[in-house]
Amino acid sequence: MNILIVHNKYQIPGGEDVVVENETAMLRKHGHKVILYIRNNSELSEGGKFKKALMYMESFFSVQVYRDICHLIRKKKIDVVHVHNTVHRISPSVFYAAVHMGVPVVQTLHNFRMVCPGATLYRNRHICEECINCPNSCGRSVADSCVCGKNADSLSSNCCQCSCGKNTVKSVRKASTRGNSMSAKNCYLPAISHACYRGSHLQTAAVVLSLQLQKMSGIWGKVHYICLTDFNKEKMQSLNAGRRALIPAAHIHVKPNFTPEPSAFTDKDIANCAAEFSDAKLDELLYAIGLLKDTKYYLSLGRLEHIKGTHNIVKAFARNGKTLVMAGTGEQEDAIRKYLKKHHITNIYLAGQLPHADAMKLLSKAKALVICPQWYETFGMNVIEAFSIGIPVISNDIGNAAELVKDGVTGTKCENTVAGLCEAVERFEKLDRDGLLRNARGTYEEKYSEEINYELLMKIYEAMSDNIK
Repeated sequence: MNILIVHNKYQIPGGEDVVVENETAMLRKHGHKVILYIRNNSELSEGGKFKKALMYMESFFSVQVYRDICHLIRKKKIDVVHVHNTVHRISPSVFYAAVHMGVPVVQTLHNFRMVCPGATLYRNRHICEECINCPNSCGRSVADSCVCGKNADSLSSNCCQCSCGKNTVKSVRKASTRGNSMSAKNCYLPAISHACYRGSHLQTAAVVLSLQLQKMSGIWGKVHYICLTDFNKEKMQSLNAGRRALIPAAHIHVKPNFTPEPSAFTDKDIANCAAEFSDAKLDELLYAIGLLKDTKYYLSLGRLEHIKGTHNIVKAFARNGKTLVMAGTGEQEDAIRKYLKKHHITNIYLAGQLPHADAMKLLSKAKALVICPQWYETFGMNVIEAFSIGIPVISNDIGNAAELVKDGVTGTKCENTVAGLCEAVERFEKLDRDGLLRNARGTYEEKYSEEINYELLMKIYEAMSDNIK
């Protein structure tokens, strides 16, 4: 097959870029011809104010991108267009071009932007689904509150305390008794109100306008979508809660990300670093962190941010006294250092930002990977990387983290509290670790290996082609 992969890089490299690289290599390895169309948001910093304003206008529709995609489809005889990210330089133009040329097009959804202009379903340090269950409709089959939650503490009130006037608490209670959800049409007004995109009402309104234009044009119904988990698919299907389905059910597929075999990582890192990655290197890393080479430790791997639950991880290990290495940097790093110094905590070590090769080596010797995301995440690449080398995972029970980890099988799960995390670590210590290692590696081979992923992707491409015919 001739496959056109389209991706818009953010100004700061992220996990989406890694997924694009992995899938491109996988497809080429299996004999497909892959053509890349890549743009970068760093282009937005180029030129004067007029040029920048024009670039932002093109985020709605870019004539240049439309022509480029049509030209590539025609010249390279493209069979499938696979899109990853379109914000901002590529824009939805790629979808219109593919549909115009009669070529099936699919987008991998790396975030929740189609149902949440902020893309994360998270704001002000808590999970937020106001745009999925719009407050203006108060649609929710629960007995104790309307969707905005302002009367959550009482069932005695006869009317909704959010003052929308659409539904009463009694009507919500009645719907719950029947077991039916009341109509909860997806809308983006709360996002504008809360300035969910970059803290700007104006920029959020621009994102909302783009989403609404795509809805109105009907282009969403002509595109196929790959959700990374069943959980994400459920959120995506909320778009069909209105009077008419915006996206046919057959157009929503589920395929997780994958990670290459660890040997592939090693070969790639050796090629890049021009040096063998040995146990001696791990000893050097541990020494630099302040640990002896035989120290048994847990590992937290990722940005040191509230959204990653760093605060809960630090407090839990400060309480249980077990050795923890934290690899990464972020907005909370200074606060963590001050906290450790103030409370004389000596069992938590900050390793800073490490090259991927070093991080994987640390992971390979850890007792378990510890994660505690405060938002749904859209997948969790570090989890399957841990599984690929047989490392179990300790996680809280929010969103996709809860879906990836099986309690007592590939690790342990807990309530999203400091006490819950402490309890999960204690339970982990009592489990058969060799069994956990085998289960983790077995889960990778069964669900997240390159060959399994290739088979899933080919089935999606075939289904798309049959749909076009």
